[in-house]
Amino acid sequence: MKKYLVALIKITDHPEDLVEGNLYCNRLGYFVESEEKEIGDSKEATAIVSRPHNIFNRLYRFNIQDSELLNSPVFCLYGVLGDKYCDTSKIHFDNKRLMAFGERAVIIKDVRRFLNQVDKNQPQFSYSIVRYIDFSNPRGEDERAIFNPIVKKDLRFRYQKEFRIYSHHVDLEGAKTFYIGDLRNFTEICETEELYVGKDVDLKVDWNHCDINNFDRTTRKSWGKLEGSPT
Repeated sequence: MKKYLVALIKITDHPEDLVEGNLYCNRLGYFVESEEKEIGDSKEATAIVSRPHNIFNRLYRFNIQDSELLNSPVFCLYGVLGDKYCDTSKIHFDNKRLMAFGERAVIIKDVRRFLNQVDKNQPQFSYSIVRYIDFSNPRGEDERAIFNPIVKKDLRFRYQKEFRIYSHHVDLEGAKTFYIGDLRNFTEICETEELYVGKDVDLKVDWNHCDINNFDRTTRKSWGKLEGSPT
């Protein structure tokens, strides 16, 4: 059954910043360097995963990073997926590990409107769902994650259901804020804990625009579409 991106959620201790239209972006290398369990990922920007090689009777595997990506700005959100029969009046989390990201959350209730503001105000940015790869046992295309590795992550992070806004054309030395315009009319702030009980919302879903295939920039086929965003 076809899947749709029905909402986006940012878990953060500073929700007002996002509602005011500010995307606080870390450089991708921040996640490589971080020692926080739910954030740190040494495999970020992995472009090539080699097959096992037998050296002196021991098997070795090599992961090769695209170091040019490590200064790219990244803004991470949780993507709520559903089908055309899903309940668009309630959001429910089922993994307590998400609590590590903050005690409050911003629910983006109109995905199309949000991304239109990104396109209008920060046209150098692209966005995509994140594809999760078993880097310890890659197969097929996973062996060469070179096709947009900025949106490839290790399988152990799949519970984060990440949606990334990023740029291949901006280099950061540290974190930076990018303004996309006020979001008050289609966002809602809540306590993260509420999302585990089940949060009543009123989502506005443009089913044609929010087809998940419109937001997949992870494959060889989509490589030529990176210069710009889905329409």
